[in-house]
Amino acid sequence: TLHDAVERTLKHAVEEEEKIPLSSVTNFEEVCAEIKKKLIHLRDCPSRLESPIIYHLDVGAMYPNIILTNRLQPPAIVDEETCAACDFNRPGARCQRNMPWMWRGEFMPATRNEFYRIQQQLENEKFPPLFPDGPPRAFHQLPKEEQAALEKKRLAGLTKVWKNKLGEAEKKNDAAEIKRANGLLVLYDSLQLAHKCILNSFYGYVMRKGARWYSMEMAGIVCYTGANIITKAREIVEQIGRPLELDTDGIWCVLPASFPENYTIKTDNPKKAKVTISYPGAMLNVMVKDYFTNDQYQELTDPATLTYTTRNENSIFFEVDGPYQAMILPASKEEGKKLKKRYAVFNFDGSLAELKGFEVKRRGELELIKIFQSSVFEAFLKGSSLEECYSSVAKVADYWLDVLYSKAANMPDSELFELIAENRSMSRKLDDYGNQKSTSISTAKRLAEFLGDQMVKDTGLSCRFVISKKPEGAPAEPSIRKHYLKKWLKVSDASNLDIRDILDWGYYVERLGGCIQKIITIPAALQSVSNPVPRIPHPDWLRKKMLERNDVYKQKKISEIFAPSTREKITDKAEEKSHVEDSAQEPTIRDIEDTAGGSKKTPRLVGMAISHKRKRGLSGEETGQHAAPEDWRAVLGPMPPVGKTKEERRLWVEYQKKKWAIQHQIRQENKRRRMDDTDFPADVRAGPSRGLTGFLRKTARSMMDMPWQIVQIMETSHPGQFKLWALIGSDLHAIKLNIPRTFYVNQKTPKEGEGAMWKKVHRTLPRSHPVFNLYQYDVPEDLYIKHINDITADLASPDIEGVYETQVPLEFRALVKLGCLTTVNREFARSMEGRETDTFDVNNLNFRSVAQFPYLSQGSVKHLYLYHHKCGNKAIFGLFNPAGKSASVFVFDTAIGDQMPSLGPLYTAERNAKLVQGTDEELLPPTSLTFSVSLSKTANERQKFAQLQRILTDYKREKRGPTFIAVQSAFDLTHLTNLLPEIGQFPLVPIHVTDSTTLYNVLDWQRVGCRRMLQHYVNSNIYIQSLLEQARYLHVPVGNIPQDFAMFGCDLFLARLATKHNHILWASPTHRPDLGGKEADDNRLCMELEDSSLVEMNNPGAYSTVCVDVELTSLAVNTIVE
Repeated sequence: TLHDAVERTLKHAVEEEEKIPLSSVTNFEEVCAEIKKKLIHLRDCPSRLESPIIYHLDVGAMYPNIILTNRLQPPAIVDEETCAACDFNRPGARCQRNMPWMWRGEFMPATRNEFYRIQQQLENEKFPPLFPDGPPRAFHQLPKEEQAALEKKRLAGLTKVWKNKLGEAEKKNDAAEIKRANGLLVLYDSLQLAHKCILNSFYGYVMRKGARWYSMEMAGIVCYTGANIITKAREIVEQIGRPLELDTDGIWCVLPASFPENYTIKTDNPKKAKVTISYPGAMLNVMVKDYFTNDQYQELTDPATLTYTTRNENSIFFEVDGPYQAMILPASKEEGKKLKKRYAVFNFDGSLAELKGFEVKRRGELELIKIFQSSVFEAFLKGSSLEECYSSVAKVADYWLDVLYSKAANMPDSELFELIAENRSMSRKLDDYGNQKSTSISTAKRLAEFLGDQMVKDTGLSCRFVISKKPEGAPAEPSIRKHYLKKWLKVSDASNLDIRDILDWGYYVERLGGCIQKIITIPAALQSVSNPVPRIPHPDWLRKKMLERNDVYKQKKISEIFAPSTREKITDKAEEKSHVEDSAQEPTIRDIEDTAGGSKKTPRLVGMAISHKRKRGLSGEETGQHAAPEDWRAVLGPMPPVGKTKEERRLWVEYQKKKWAIQHQIRQENKRRRMDDTDFPADVRAGPSRGLTGFLRKTARSMMDMPWQIVQIMETSHPGQFKLWALIGSDLHAIKLNIPRTFYVNQKTPKEGEGAMWKKVHRTLPRSHPVFNLYQYDVPEDLYIKHINDITADLASPDIEGVYETQVPLEFRALVKLGCLTTVNREFARSMEGRETDTFDVNNLNFRSVAQFPYLSQGSVKHLYLYHHKCGNKAIFGLFNPAGKSASVFVFDTAIGDQMPSLGPLYTAERNAKLVQGTDEELLPPTSLTFSVSLSKTANERQKFAQLQRILTDYKREKRGPTFIAVQSAFDLTHLTNLLPEIGQFPLVPIHVTDSTTLYNVLDWQRVGCRRMLQHYVNSNIYIQSLLEQARYLHVPVGNIPQDFAMFGCDLFLARLATKHNHILWASPTHRPDLGGKEADDNRLCMELEDSSLVEMNNPGAYSTVCVDVELTSLAVNTIVE
């Protein structure tokens, strides 16, 4: 342990590092005692709340010192033959030193596409015959060994490009090109290896031609030894503090403030009276001495007799830099990844001590990013709390975001170009890049257009460019600027263009936003600080993690269901003996609560990790108690004896009071945990319960917590009850949705009080009819239908002015209220705690926008495609499974003949035809399908569909994930569900594309029908994507979009707008609006319905003379005026 090695550590620091004899040190024991005191305090109270100290512990000149310590050089590697011829190879010789090393490489084989391309080339070639005068052989006729040899030869030939270019240059006698090709030949010949060496700090140099350090083994020994030194240092630091960043030759870490730091060693030597020793560095240097000292270091002492002496050698020492005030580490935008070698470190005086890895130190980066980074790091030093710190940092980010969002309105063009221009240098000639694409290549090509090809033919071309929405180059003169802007931007008039209208501001916001995410927003979220820069949203993975962390109900992972029980700590006999000796006055006294609660037979409750945001600082005593409340001995230390004096008894009583407080805390914690396991109280934040029961309970709560992506709302046989299909998380749920019949009654005399199904409201009536006393009725649909006559009779009273919204379809009301995304009302969720339900009222759900949550994003749900078309007794059913690449086709005809075409080639032809038309391949189904065809003559419809039912049942049983069925049929979904009851187990998305009713009135109707079915299937993904876009725009479940999308959207938006502004809906299933029973009194409706209101004259014929089209308007107004 560190405590036991204090003397040896200081002795090594004094004698080996400072070269001071230990006998001349005057305060050695005092320093050792002070260090031991701090270490003992840390050991006894390991859980503490104190500010850490940032240190950088690095090895001075690590690689050179490793080489010098172990005398590493390429000629030092010997084998048995070398040693056999050596004069010093005698028994007991210690000149051979075995050192481990590790070859760290990355396998980089040819890609599958490259291999297939070479195979395809070889298949088109002919090879010499096996015997003389025989026929030439194809590639597939060659033996396997010859095929492999040819493939290997072709793959190796890919690296010989520059040898050919060298030969071409030699033929041309181009000295410059010969030199360039020869240099690149050496470069690529040394780098084109099957295994690319990635040796730390040597960076592959050991494998190049001309390298002086030509031994990979030696390089591996150096790097492996350095890695082991840093690994050992990290293991020590992890037991004391926390490592922050591992460098090649050092480690950044935080240590407790109470850990021993610098100590002054006093000597009796006047030249070196005081020496400062850093204990963290001395601690690691002893470790290096123990593990990495060369005890076989030999020196030549007598050249005449070639006598060598062996001694220990170690010149590897850690150096301590620090302490520092702050260290800023950025976060990665990808989940689970960390950014290496990027940090900013500040001294206590606010000055920047070290900056590494950021764009501000790189050439060619955006000046905007550099300026932002140079100012943002200093802002981290402001503020007295974490929230204030990020608030000050956010001000810097908001300033530069305002510049971009305002399109640099208050900035001159020259400063704007300096801010957003990027610089890139091209290492090769422009012609060498071929058809490659990059910003630098595009810039160089456009420079060549108006500067000439001679300006861009050489290497080292420096390109400076800005990014626009369309291709854009740097203008020179106004006339040239107009010409090339017209050409590159493809606009007709470029005279009035402002550079701010051309720039791609979204690109620069994204660039700056990525930097802000890494430095500010993601680290803030990981430290439980709300987003300080709201305009820069969190990545999806982080948003999901925050939802899980802040979730009220804390949905449990499967790995958290079962937890290992904590073993009872077995007290060592020696510790028991010392405890008895410490309490010698009362050796048999045992606390009664320990007796009751500490029995080994009593099952111990499993502790739970509960994370809360700290609101105040805790004292050391509280920190210790919270750290381990179940072990009061570890918190309070050994029990003092009762004693005989008053002071001793007072200490004993204080000790007992603290112990009783801890035991009370344990009892309260155990009681709360038992309640979590049984009653499931409202405060779920207190911690998730363990066990399978708790898992099932939390799984049921996911419906209450997560947004519902509604796929379809389908009417059932029970009045007023609908089946709501919703994607919740990654699971598809069928939920019962109750929609009451809501209508409004406007009566002249008021009612007394408030009933169970009615209440008085204030709404605006249609046509601005006067409101007397308006009452809202919410009646269950089954009850409404049962008593419809009584309700109608009551509402026919002369006192009733009008009854509104009785004609609004229940499904339409649900679509208006819920949309395509909804969440459970929080009040209802809290009332359902501890209970499971699959039935909800429409008023229990809240509307959510697609701007808040995604709706049926790509890959979240699978689909099947069901095609059905019928003409008389002829019908074709097709069920397609894109994920399984299979299709089942059923053909029905009472007088059927087997004229079915081969569906595989027919499908391939239709799919290729869509590709030729320019359709994106991502929108097309799989390239191949396995077809299963069934022909039937039965007239019984239910027998027809038995096999189709079995296919759907098997798919449901296999549980392949959330799936909906895209249905293309002339039948409505209710009729189709009656024919195929199994499709009711899936949400249905109708595709409103129908075929002609005379499609099968031909002789080869089976071929025509199958071809039309395959054409629809090839277009099915396009249909579905279009429906999803309509659903997201209208905020309507994709399974509830009718055929007249535009008219339905207008009705829906009008209904939502009217509801938002407290208006009564006019909606009705007919073309007449619902005006509360006064539709006949509305003259505007009468004018629209009268046939005479529209006069149309049409005399068809052929006219050889001039014809005139006359349109008369405003005749009614003109008649009144005249």
